[in-house]
Amino acid sequence: MPMGQAVASEPVTTPGVWDELTAMGAVRSFNTDEHLIRWQDGDPGGLLAIVDGLCKVCVSTAEGREVLVAVRGVGEIVGELSVLTGSVPSASVVALTPVRAAMIERAAFDHWLDTTEGAGRRLSTMLAARIVENTRLQVGTHQRVDVRLADRILYLSDRFMVPGKRAPKTIEVPLTHDDYAAWVGATRAVATRALGALRDRGHIDFGRGWIDVCDRAGLEQFVLET
Repeated sequence: MPMGQAVASEPVTTPGVWDELTAMGAVRSFNTDEHLIRWQDGDPGGLLAIVDGLCKVCVSTAEGREVLVAVRGVGEIVGELSVLTGSVPSASVVALTPVRAAMIERAAFDHWLDTTEGAGRRLSTMLAARIVENTRLQVGTHQRVDVRLADRILYLSDRFMVPGKRAPKTIEVPLTHDDYAAWVGATRAVATRALGALRDRGHIDFGRGWIDVCDRAGLEQFVLET
């Protein structure tokens, strides 16, 4: 898939079925920076359905650093691959904001899949969208850092935008410059310079915990033509 064309990870259910799913588990609260799932802890025994808040999915490098690979929000589930395959988690999930999530045990989730009409199809659609999402992010690994960052910003704006005070689209996802750097495989200094260059072009503005997409068409053109 060409860079600049966003693909959102589909929520796993329609609203009514989502309520049924989350009702199967006890809702837990997590503070900012707290782990919902930690890959070192082994089998978590279930998955989490995000009721409120944002979290990031990270993998660990050989040096022990956690590298961001995805952002998940309300209406999405995390930890589903471990439940479906019976394997230990391959990634950690960390709260970006205060998060509330329903912990659903494997047996309950299996029963829900077996007995809820359309649940399997919805889950398959979500997993397929995540494969496309990951493929898209990998396609741009040969691109310059500013192009990769621009593509990530387009991705975030299509999934987490809110009406902006300063621009038509505001992304309120509290990622740090370190997060962005790890996401595009760059150092913090290089990622910060790239963000500044995108701001100088008039494509974005940014501050602590937010990014405004000031020129969506220009940002898309920059990604597609660079």
